[in-house]
Amino acid sequence: EDLLHLLFVIIMVWKHVVLLKWHDGFADDALATHFAQDVKLKERMPDLVLDWSWKKNVPLPNDRAQGFTHIVTSTFATKEDLLQYLDHPEHTIVKGIQTSMVKDKIVLDYEE
Repeated sequence: EDLLHLLFVIIMVWKHVVLLKWHDGFADDALATHFAQDVKLKERMPDLVLDWSWKKNVPLPNDRAQGFTHIVTSTFATKEDLLQYLDHPEHTIVKGIQTSMVKDKIVLDYEE
């Protein structure tokens, strides 16, 4: 795994970032379980996803998160891998699971 992180530093990668706003009623522990058991993007698509992580926003004074509480970041070796991921059946399954959970989202993609 350390070698993988070293390669991230050496080569350019593509990032897919999703900010999530949930419908009311989802507790932090339920969301943590959701990410650990349902999402698992690298396990679902090991041929495409180099790495993925999720984090909870830490509200600061004068918070500007506009109700978005979580961020998911996925890493891909190429733009083509990212494009394949977007239409991948496993990604579609995860989006389907989240349909009733997610109130709003913002998606950004960039090369690093």
